[in-house]
Amino acid sequence: MSNESYQNITLQFSQVAAGQMILLDLVADGTPISFSGGPAGPSSGMQIQAQPSLLLSSFTLSSAELRIIVAPAAADTSSFSVKLYLAANPGIVRFFLKSRSDPGVQASAALGFATPQTVGTTNTPFSWNPW
Repeated sequence: MSNESYQNITLQFSQVAAGQMILLDLVADGTPISFSGGPAGPSSGMQIQAQPSLLLSSFTLSSAELRIIVAPAAADTSSFSVKLYLAANPGIVRFFLKSRSDPGVQASAALGFATPQTVGTTNTPFSWNPW
């Protein structure tokens, strides 16, 4: 994408048990969009926050999919967040997130400082400018 517009997104996961898989799809609504590390600079990148620490078997991020597998030796139930960016062409209005995670996993997402919204098992709409 050229002339990308970036937006912070926080993905929150709860009720995650050892060995479970988290799978989120990012779906465009006409305007291309992708997961991103953000614009070049000191504030770019991605951050995972968990208390206590979280053991992962794998973490895979593509332009349209986030896949996390919690290690079998992890704590019984964990909650954690992933902070990263979305990149889209200017003029984007909305996009969708969809959870294909293992049963019981709860997922929510918030753009910028917006109130978190539950991500369902069907395409859940999000506004690019939620405020």
